[in-house]
Amino acid sequence: ESTGTDTSQDRIIQIAAIRIDENGQVLETFERFINPGISVGQSEEVHGFSDAYLQEHGEDPATVLKAFKEFSKDTIIVGHNVNYDVTIFTNELARHNLGNPEFKAIYDTLDIYRRFYPNLPNHKLGFLASEFPIHHEPTHNAMDDILATAQLLIYAVKENIVPTTTGRMVAINKYKAAFTNIASQMATLRRKAYTEMPTKLLAYIMNQMGVLEYYKSHGEAAKVEHIRDLYRIMEKLDAAYEGPAGLARLNQILQLAALTAGEPAQQVRNEDRIPIITIHQAKGSEFDYVFLAGLNEGTFPSPFALAEGRDDEEKRLFYVAITRPKQELTITFEQTNIRGRAVQPSSLLNYMPRDPELVERRY
Repeated sequence: ESTGTDTSQDRIIQIAAIRIDENGQVLETFERFINPGISVGQSEEVHGFSDAYLQEHGEDPATVLKAFKEFSKDTIIVGHNVNYDVTIFTNELARHNLGNPEFKAIYDTLDIYRRFYPNLPNHKLGFLASEFPIHHEPTHNAMDDILATAQLLIYAVKENIVPTTTGRMVAINKYKAAFTNIASQMATLRRKAYTEMPTKLLAYIMNQMGVLEYYKSHGEAAKVEHIRDLYRIMEKLDAAYEGPAGLARLNQILQLAALTAGEPAQQVRNEDRIPIITIHQAKGSEFDYVFLAGLNEGTFPSPFALAEGRDDEEKRLFYVAITRPKQELTITFEQTNIRGRAVQPSSLLNYMPRDPELVERRY
């Protein structure tokens, strides 16, 4: 649990983990609270731990982080949407100069259930716990959540992963030679992401992974220039960034790049502007206030997407858009178009809540 959802800025307040055997029996537990040194703010409404509670029960951050790094050393880490946990833990270690995590491997039950049960209404931990024979309810307390996750893992292993082992091994043996080189390069890239500057990562991708040579050999000089422009932009953003190295620095620079909407120079100079970006650019980012403008039928969902049968893709994109704000979402649409003809609001708005306490309508 943490003070918020920004992995580069927010702080961990609780770390919980269990070590289990192949049957899901708990062999060892880890549960410690941290006094983050900052207020938990509105996040208390989610996890229930107040500033006063953490001042009384929380320990020094470096002490707990160091202990959990040792507890998790050379282990396989499993969690639900575990990339968030790994990223904020990695950033906290960097903040306290404690090096990097030393996990053996990382697996995500969110990915596992999306793969084997793609047609479920959603894959949130609470829904999965109610849909499958899981006898532990997640509560946004770290220990409760991981007990539920452990049971989901064991169920998936027994019901989905073990029965398909032979088929997967056949597929791996058939295709692994074709992917050996790129797999090795990706593994190197992941390792470098913990320690290298973003510009060095870009240089590795372009040079060692052969992207630059590919563009040159195919006569795509314009793309080579775009890469050089990107490198210069990342240099400027990197120089303006203040914070720990590694993944935290990379994530922050990617967020800054997303906010530039093609105008990186203004972002580097910290000009006071409102970023106007596409929904695709906003993926993975969150903002205090978000305005979705022009949500009319015939605009969003896109008529081209509808004609090609990509209705679900437009719904997923709409979900991305409405889940970007931390505090407030404002949606606008026209009642008449530029020619004065009446136009309808987007049909996607029918999926929004109708509770007047949640939605304020203005005309």
